[in-house]
Amino acid sequence: MSWSPSAWTRFRGSDLRTGSAPGARPLVQPELLWEFDTGGTVESSPTVVGGLLYCGTFADHLLCLDAESGEERYRFSTGGAVFSSPAVHQGDGLAYVGSDDHHLHAVEVATGRARWRTDLGGRVLGSPALVEHQVIVGGEGAGGELPGALFALDRRDGAILWRFEVGSTVWSSPTVVGDRLWFGAHDGRIRCLVSAH
Repeated sequence: MSWSPSAWTRFRGSDLRTGSAPGARPLVQPELLWEFDTGGTVESSPTVVGGLLYCGTFADHLLCLDAESGEERYRFSTGGAVFSSPAVHQGDGLAYVGSDDHHLHAVEVATGRARWRTDLGGRVLGSPALVEHQVIVGGEGAGGELPGALFALDRRDGAILWRFEVGSTVWSSPTVVGDRLWFGAHDGRIRCLVSAH
């Protein structure tokens, strides 16, 4: 029987962050199929789309591996450690991932080339949410000089559409349902934003 995985396109599976894996089978006495030495610590949760696995590393890379064999397809240099879990949009053909280099990167999944990168003024450690034409992600601010904020960027070119400042680092990954968005921050607060009409 051929292996045909369901897509796990972003942190905890979807922008609802449910962590649910429909169609997945429970593992009983699992066996190691493969392992891959990334050259650095891995805190980024893997994303699996179209038989490919995308994952960030502390060796300053976004890796793309064959999910079945573990063979490396390419590695994209982010210029900083990657805590963020990549979000992949199949329609765009892009993987979006944050980095210690203060940028959110958009990487072409087919080639591993940069499409755009946007400086958010501080480390980008949370995992992005994809909502229509926007990619939404938190940042920590620049060395304490700027407050942490939640950013919405245009998925097409990385232009910042809006920022919501909270005065505290935002490492939390946003969850979006309808016109409501929830996220946490280092000040111990959870916030709910609603679209202005």
